[in-house]
Amino acid sequence: MSNETARKAAGTRIRDIEPTSKQLPTSRELRSYQALLTVRQVAIILCICPATVRRYTASRKLPHVRLGNRLRFDPAVVADFLEGRFPAT
Repeated sequence: MSNETARKAAGTRIRDIEPTSKQLPTSRELRSYQALLTVRQVAIILCICPATVRRYTASRKLPHVRLGNRLRFDPAVVADFLEGRFPAT
């Protein structure tokens, strides 16, 4: 069974998003996630470093939720950002 087939059979889980993943989730897959994403996961999805994700949140380019001192991201918002629906000014 290929890696892609196994992932589809098991269902995509957020913890499966790792830097070693051969294929990153699509916008459609992101919208199906139920849990919030971490800074590290968003950085991997967007192919940028975590410091850039934090800089985008500080400048309000990337909407986020702050839980205590931690940043969390709605997968649907990250998918919109990935598709270019938020201006990167």
